[in-house]
Amino acid sequence: MWSISRGGLPPVQNFTLNDTVWFIFTNENTTITHSGNCTTSDGIAGPYTSSTPVRNLFYPFENYTLGASDRPFFFDGKAPFFGCLESITLQPYDFKALVPAESWVAPIPALSKFTPGHDARIEVADDNQNPNSVNVQIEFSDLMDCDSVSKSITFNLTSSGKGSTPSVKSGSVECLTIPDANIKPAVILGATVSRWHWKATIENFADGILTITIKNPQSQGGVGTGVSRLLTALCPASILTNHPVCATRLPIISCSERANRTT
Repeated sequence: MWSISRGGLPPVQNFTLNDTVWFIFTNENTTITHSGNCTTSDGIAGPYTSSTPVRNLFYPFENYTLGASDRPFFFDGKAPFFGCLESITLQPYDFKALVPAESWVAPIPALSKFTPGHDARIEVADDNQNPNSVNVQIEFSDLMDCDSVSKSITFNLTSSGKGSTPSVKSGSVECLTIPDANIKPAVILGATVSRWHWKATIENFADGILTITIKNPQSQGGVGTGVSRLLTALCPASILTNHPVCATRLPIISCSERANRTT
């Protein structure tokens, strides 16, 4: 396990926000609880004073309150003392970036999952002469404004010509906050999780490639996500393996343009 602090070096550097960030990370491939006595060199000393609440910049954004080491913070032989973690549990290859809780700023909302999935190929019957309907679900890391999400979504279809302009079926929109008990753990360490979803049916979806653009939907707190683009394709069974779009992987062009925000 490594414990490293990084901060400004005045007067050489002049940061607008001059707080130090405390990095803790490991290359162990098993879950290990690291412990030490804060009154000895075995303690996990941090760059902040004792009793300082600190919070992780990465999900799950957990809090820690520092105990007191025996090392004076101002190197003058008296209190305040450097803060210390007596114990911390790290998962395989875990990493944390800790800052004082009072300086912590929540990350902006992010699109966390799309169903049927970016680059998804949906097989349709060869004899289907009618436009199709597809159920989609878009999940976010924060509680979103349902009306804002609905208004932010537009479609661009490159198709064989069957059907008209794709649109959201009237009355099909469902917005739901995911209960804490149902939130699935992040698959990748530090990655965000889904806390809210928008669900609807897209109708008049002809065979072809549909680009779904989600332009800066707002959270319930009024914070936007930036722009995201998703691709999905309807492929008749007869061309599923020999059409260049359906037989090969679509280029991943999903993008996100995030507003600048100090963390």
